[in-house]
Amino acid sequence: MNGRTSRRRLLAACTATVAASLSGCIAIGFERSAETTVEETYDAGDVSDLAASTESGDVSIDSADRETVAVRARKTGASDDDLETVQLEASRENGTLELAAERDGPRFRLGPKPRMHLDVTVPKQVGSVRVNSQSGDIDVSSVAAADADTVNGDVTLANIDGDATAETTNGDVNVTSAAGNVRVETTNGDVDLRDVRGDVTADTTNGDVDVAVPASPGAAVKADTENGGITVEGDERSGSPVTASVGDGENRVEITTTNGDIDVRAVE
Repeated sequence: MNGRTSRRRLLAACTATVAASLSGCIAIGFERSAETTVEETYDAGDVSDLAASTESGDVSIDSADRETVAVRARKTGASDDDLETVQLEASRENGTLELAAERDGPRFRLGPKPRMHLDVTVPKQVGSVRVNSQSGDIDVSSVAAADADTVNGDVTLANIDGDATAETTNGDVNVTSAAGNVRVETTNGDVDLRDVRGDVTADTTNGDVDVAVPASPGAAVKADTENGGITVEGDERSGSPVTASVGDGENRVEITTTNGDIDVRAVE
């Protein structure tokens, strides 16, 4: 066997090994240039709650005077075949309508995964809304209660009649006008809370926290930061943690950050 033949056999063996290791892997373009939109409606006569999830994509939920749940699912991917690997699935259980973007594709792939963005409108009768996205922004407004969770993305909640919960790892959290208790948590991001009327728990590692509560009921505040300043009602406070009262001081506001400033105030 000469050296050239040995090298050829070695290359062939390496090629076979690589091919085997990539079995179940698909090569795709590196841009999401393909797009399509799917629209669905679901009867909401027996729906009391909604749950929506997507592996990769933004989720927006709002309410309106209507009798059905309307869903606009926008899919983006590298090709038309890529788009077919993501489907919108719906199921019902105990009064909860569950919407899920399911991907049926190879475990490993070259290029970006296809995404499904969900734009949902629910009847005002729907109570709580739960949303989950592994990678995408979440925006929920005008519902009875909201629970939003994402890993890479911002969370925005507005006009929530009851409790509001928001969690993300890499993203900002914004809550505006929540009548119930508010709990927010992020690792890398700022927290901005406005017109929150219940008890508040806010926690971030790398980010600022800004909280504005109505003067009535107001709040008893406990704020703690390791690397940053604390301002309550426009006054900078030294030391940490800081305990103070704003407005009537009835509700409880607890804020923690590691690297960031904290600002709490009461507004009319």
